[in-house]
Amino acid sequence: MNVQQCVRLGFCHLSRSFLLILTLILPQHAIQAEPLSTAPLVKGNDLGSFTPMKYKFNRSLALKGWQVSDSLYLGSAKIADESGPGLVLDRGSYAYAINHKRVSFIMRF
Repeated sequence: MNVQQCVRLGFCHLSRSFLLILTLILPQHAIQAEPLSTAPLVKGNDLGSFTPMKYKFNRSLALKGWQVSDSLYLGSAKIADESGPGLVLDRGSYAYAINHKRVSFIMRF
């Protein structure tokens, strides 16, 4: 370590100490915040149709997650024994399923 680095290091330490002492000595001013006029956060099961569920289409397609809309499900999709994050689009007589490893199209008869 040379002289310039020692001087820089000493200056940094001195300036940090000065700022700390300055913040402790100066009077603190309390700032009054305005009251919030926003609606409270929706918690728990008040999310409407976005509720956790388990969905089993057939023996090769299952999903644990949430129903986002009438036909769209999001969560952990298990397609042919490969489970991972995915989504299922259910159209009644057929369904599309996608996870991180597989894409599946299934028809009901």
